[in-house]
Amino acid sequence: MLRSSSERAKLLLVTFAVSLLFSVLLSVNIKASAAGGNTEQQKELSITFQWGELNDEAVRAGRGRLIKADSDFGEISQNWAWGTVRHQDSKDVEAVFRKMKFTIKDNTTGQTTTVTGDFPETNKATVKSLGKYNAAHTYTVSVVNEDVPSPYFVTYDASTIDKKLEPQFKVDVDHFTWDPSKYPNTMCIRIDALEIIYAKDEDVAAQCFSYTQPKDAQGKFTSEGNWQFKYEEKNIYSRLRVKNNAIQFPATNPSKPGFEFDGWQFYVARTKAGRPYTSFNRSADQPIENLPVAYSPFNSQTTAYPYLFALIRDNKGVNTFADKTGTQYGLISRTFVVFPKWKKGATYKVQFVNNDKKYAEVEVQANKSVGQAMPTEPSKEGYTFKEWNTSKDGKGEKFAADTIVKDNMTVYAVYSENKPKLTKTEEPSKEPTTTTITTDTTSTEGSKPTTAKTRVAKTGESAGAIGTFSLLSLLFAALKSKKLD
Repeated sequence: MLRSSSERAKLLLVTFAVSLLFSVLLSVNIKASAAGGNTEQQKELSITFQWGELNDEAVRAGRGRLIKADSDFGEISQNWAWGTVRHQDSKDVEAVFRKMKFTIKDNTTGQTTTVTGDFPETNKATVKSLGKYNAAHTYTVSVVNEDVPSPYFVTYDASTIDKKLEPQFKVDVDHFTWDPSKYPNTMCIRIDALEIIYAKDEDVAAQCFSYTQPKDAQGKFTSEGNWQFKYEEKNIYSRLRVKNNAIQFPATNPSKPGFEFDGWQFYVARTKAGRPYTSFNRSADQPIENLPVAYSPFNSQTTAYPYLFALIRDNKGVNTFADKTGTQYGLISRTFVVFPKWKKGATYKVQFVNNDKKYAEVEVQANKSVGQAMPTEPSKEGYTFKEWNTSKDGKGEKFAADTIVKDNMTVYAVYSENKPKLTKTEEPSKEPTTTTITTDTTSTEGSKPTTAKTRVAKTGESAGAIGTFSLLSLLFAALKSKKLD
């Protein structure tokens, strides 16, 4: 029997209400299950680290364990087993680790976060937690480079990663990938020091620095003490330590007459398998003496992994660091030497022409000046050398020792004519001159001769005036003589 319309309406309303309530309850249950599932699937990521440090001698001198930008590399400890266990005298190193930040990228969602992590003082080991993360996702983790103090670099393969024992970590040059669904969840990184010596040239690369391994009281080699690092600055173009977890390069490039700088390079000894010979090959007692050596470029691409240059060894006497106390020591070299690669530079010829004849010729490196190779000044009778000029008539550009040469060119000697010298005329004397004239006026009677003085004209007086004066003097003398008779 059909119910009334009002009954049917009530039934529909009740059914709708029950359905709505069921949907709400189901949604709450799903969310609660999801929340509980996420909690169960979250895993903690922890980081432990090892480090290079100054030796006991430096600690006793109050310099601490932390290697600083200006530390003496001869005081760095050669002990391989640094870190992981906390020590009272390593607080300065721990302080760096405590402040170090990490970038964590969720590869599933693409979200990136930066965390400092938690390093409790109660920890017995140098381990800090970076937080908990969804175990169903994978993550790319790296250190914030600016938090790595100079001269330290970071390597993410501090320990040999056994894929069977540690399948959750995949290390790379500048990061590691973490899969928290696999056990365990603690990753170890290492920080160590490195400096690069840029030699002035290949022939002095082996004479850039030296060290003297210390000996104990019995005269036996030891890894303890100061290794007395000495640098030969005359052979070094630049010496730079790692900064911001990156190898540093000189701000300018070296130069060499007749050549162009073509980058930096270093020696690489190759094993029989064709791989670079490293300190690990040495620790396995594999000989290096007769291995072939090749050149390898040293640039921003090949230096992305600083740790590599702490390990590479050669048999050319350049990067040959070795601890004489045993193969388990000396695995890390903190000083690596590289040298310039040169290629023959473009050159131009400057021809010097004098009086239509070739006077000299100088070969000049492109975009350089003749400098001290400038020929001596030519000469020409009756003329004075003025300059060398790009035009024979001297109306071109002046060419000097500091002129930059950008192509083959010819320059000409330009002269200025010497002017004849004028002879200086002597001026007449201004002093009056007196001349004595003796006139013979002797009579037949034998009178004595009479002497008359004749004055010579002063400067400016006429010859006529002097002549008249002389005539009167003679006449006067004659008259005087008559009177005496």
